[in-house]
Amino acid sequence: MTVPNLVNYLFSKHALFLAGLEKSGPFVEHADEISGRLGPNSALLLDNDYIYKYILAGKADPASPYGRTTYYGNKLIFKTTEEQIYVMTLPTKDVLLFPKREDFINLDVILFNIRKLRCDMYDCSLIPVTLANKLVSLANHPSSVLLEKFAKKGLK
Repeated sequence: MTVPNLVNYLFSKHALFLAGLEKSGPFVEHADEISGRLGPNSALLLDNDYIYKYILAGKADPASPYGRTTYYGNKLIFKTTEEQIYVMTLPTKDVLLFPKREDFINLDVILFNIRKLRCDMYDCSLIPVTLANKLVSLANHPSSVLLEKFAKKGLK
């Protein structure tokens, strides 16, 4: 099964710089566990056998790559020179059982930008995500004042 037609169209007609980053879950927990074994500025490509041996319970299906029906690419764990760990899904032309570095188009540019967008406000955060979280945070909007007034009125 191939990835969505849109991704392949963008690969053929334009430069596609896309990365999905995970904040929690079994892949992030695994990345934290092995982070000491990864060198700075390294990427561990996760193939089907590795995913089912070390991260998810079950047996790898040699005919069915992990995420073939739900993802647009393959996963990797990236450790920056600053020791931050990111679990990423990057687009590939097909969801592959055993992805190789060359299967990840624009990999070096994407990893470079992940390093440059880092933010130290939270563990392994990026500036755009931190800004978006700040904008939707109740504490940073007038709504927090309204909530406080409502709570005080309810306590009277």
